[in-house]
Amino acid sequence: MTPSLFGLLVGVDDYRAPIGTPLRGAVADIRRWQTYLSNRFGDAAHLLTLTDAEATRQGVVDGFVRHLAQAGPGDTALFVFSGHGSQEQAPPEFAGADASGKLQNLLCSDTGQVADGALVRPLADKELAVLLHQLGERGAHVVVVLDCCHSGDATRSGLDVARRWVPTPLPGGAASERGGEPNVLLELWGPRPLDAFLAGAIDHDPGRGPVAHVALTACQSTETAREREIDGSWRGLFTTLLLDALEGNPSTDYRSLVETVRSRLVELGVPQRPELTPADAGGPADVGFLGSTIAGADAPFVVTGVDGRWTVNAGSLHGLFRPTAGEVCRLTCVSGAGQACGDVRVVSVEPGTSVVEPVGWQPTDATYRARMSRMPTAWVVFVSSESVDTAAASAYTAVRAEIEAGASTLLRMSPSPAPQRDATDGSFTLRVEFVGESTGRRSCLAVSVDGSADEPTLVPWADGDPDPGVVVRWLDHLARWERLRRLGETGDASASLAAAVELVIVPIVDGAPGDPVPLPTSGEHGLDYVGDRPPRVQLRLRNGSAQALWVALVDLADDRSATVLRQTEQLAAGTELEVDPKGRPWEFALSAASTERGVGRDHLKLLVSEAPFDASPFALGPIGAPTRSGEEPAPAEWSASTTTLVITRS
Repeated sequence: MTPSLFGLLVGVDDYRAPIGTPLRGAVADIRRWQTYLSNRFGDAAHLLTLTDAEATRQGVVDGFVRHLAQAGPGDTALFVFSGHGSQEQAPPEFAGADASGKLQNLLCSDTGQVADGALVRPLADKELAVLLHQLGERGAHVVVVLDCCHSGDATRSGLDVARRWVPTPLPGGAASERGGEPNVLLELWGPRPLDAFLAGAIDHDPGRGPVAHVALTACQSTETAREREIDGSWRGLFTTLLLDALEGNPSTDYRSLVETVRSRLVELGVPQRPELTPADAGGPADVGFLGSTIAGADAPFVVTGVDGRWTVNAGSLHGLFRPTAGEVCRLTCVSGAGQACGDVRVVSVEPGTSVVEPVGWQPTDATYRARMSRMPTAWVVFVSSESVDTAAASAYTAVRAEIEAGASTLLRMSPSPAPQRDATDGSFTLRVEFVGESTGRRSCLAVSVDGSADEPTLVPWADGDPDPGVVVRWLDHLARWERLRRLGETGDASASLAAAVELVIVPIVDGAPGDPVPLPTSGEHGLDYVGDRPPRVQLRLRNGSAQALWVALVDLADDRSATVLRQTEQLAAGTELEVDPKGRPWEFALSAASTERGVGRDHLKLLVSEAPFDASPFALGPIGAPTRSGEEPAPAEWSASTTTLVITRS
């Protein structure tokens, strides 16, 4: 059976009082979406279009429940909204879900009207999340496109016109009767009663699992989306650039699409940063747009060209460095067909982006997926040992040959004896020693890192003739993990930002939060098991500076995994946020190997930047089950600090 596209397309220009701020390009956006989807999918496109008076709150909800809900496994359910975005104060039950303490809303055409004695509310982000979750449970591929202000968190639990409406109450306070304009404005701004939310919104908890839908939003939750006059008619800027890119390359993936639009907005000088959810590499955002078939999406970075200037969405925060001492970072560009097109080399580096230039080839497309092809970081030294038998020595030689042949972007063989080095480039040494069965364990490699207090990592050594490629992949994984742990210790990191954002740990004692324990920008903090129960804490990030900053938090555990606890988010000056959006505690348990020792370490890497960056390339699975990492996966400052949790169990 041929997969179908079910689309709900909603656009509102004509807003009535008390909104009273019309738009001019939202309906035009929806008409263009209609044309694009009909031309692309033909009879497989089942579209429900609601504009102006048709686009009521109930009409949109019914569109989800009655139309989009027809999408089943293999089908695509697409929701597009162009119109006003707004905010309202969050009820206490949603406290901690957003640093601003506000909900992000979509304004339908009847928002603010009074019907049957009840105020018609906007469609809140928590309500939209429930509707999207219900679609995902049916097995459909769910996609959301929002061209409105404050849209960055809207799905989470010429002269430009901003698509924003702020419910500012008029002077004089609330009116004595419902329906008086000041009264309505106050109600729209203040926290709504819980019975004014869709059923299930207050109880909906998506947990910490993967996001089931893909969202492309016009801007961050703190920004405004713009519309402007283009070729004689008004349109949403985000929608225009998005559809222009799709018409030029319909087989693109979501991540490349958003990066293309971001680059165009930077070129136009528009302070609007489109967002992609989920940001994590390797997830649903790395497949073809609306189910198109693509290859090469396993390359986590995106190289984009605008007017002959090429950039990549990776920078010094990801470990890239400027050409120095004969060393240079390179990436291999991959076409939509999955073919390697050629390399680009890094020319200049900022925190989250870098300027690159092609090496020996001429790009023909505007966007390429890319993977690292050269970023030497770790020197490998094989330590002589009495337990190294003939077979192991032969395997050592084979591993050396693999590394010298470029099997890893990070590893390089160290001369013997290893020279003294100045590691200002962030390089370090992996010391590899064969450990035989005499230790009571199976044969393994003990890999230690110079300057690290962590215990050596034991890498399984296959009986007989081990596969050198497998050994190299283990070493490569360890090098990636250690490189992330050292981020910010050398290079372009700014000391001035090191103390700007504070990591606050709140221990959970007897099931309740204890006194907040502010941690310094680096150092160690001990946490103990209570019987068999691992320590539990709440984590908060607090911006004590006078400027908005971009922050992310990564946990580097003692099983050599790296988990992004908080994806990159802009944190306003003087505000704080819970690392878990629902305010739930985090549990830090020892790995199997650390349990035997009774002690282990979790390194919490806090990344802070004055410019946007993507934290998704930092994810790594545990050393026992390596997953694809971030490599396979105006000048601004950045900083990184590491807080080490020493976990002990008697």
